[in-house]
Amino acid sequence: MAKTKEIYPRKICIQGTWYTIEERSATKDPELQQGCGGYFDPYNRRCVVKDFSKDKDWDPDEARLMQSRIIRHEIIHAFLYESGLDECSWAQNEEIVDFFALNLPKLFVCCYVAEVLEWHRPGKPDEQTVGTGV
Repeated sequence: MAKTKEIYPRKICIQGTWYTIEERSATKDPELQQGCGGYFDPYNRRCVVKDFSKDKDWDPDEARLMQSRIIRHEIIHAFLYESGLDECSWAQNEEIVDFFALNLPKLFVCCYVAEVLEWHRPGKPDEQTVGTGV
């Protein structure tokens, strides 16, 4: 199997605020030691995901897939926070955040096929809308 390209740390722009996505060892991060796979840290502007690559119970491809799902989940939290919705009871519901995180690829495909994404419009896409900050 080919070695997967390391993608961390990565910077992303969420609603005009820059965040870092970081991969961390559970043995070195107190938050991850509590059993979660990742967390959103609004004060240090980062989304942290557990490094599953050193866990012998995880197949490398499955570990990368799990990390992607966790990062999407934490990015949803970051968007809710930056939109001022983090204090709403529904926005703190982990099942709702999971729903959007798990279905985001499907939502993206539907919007792409319907040609309703910002880059389908003439002209340069807005950096904040696309979220890359490039």
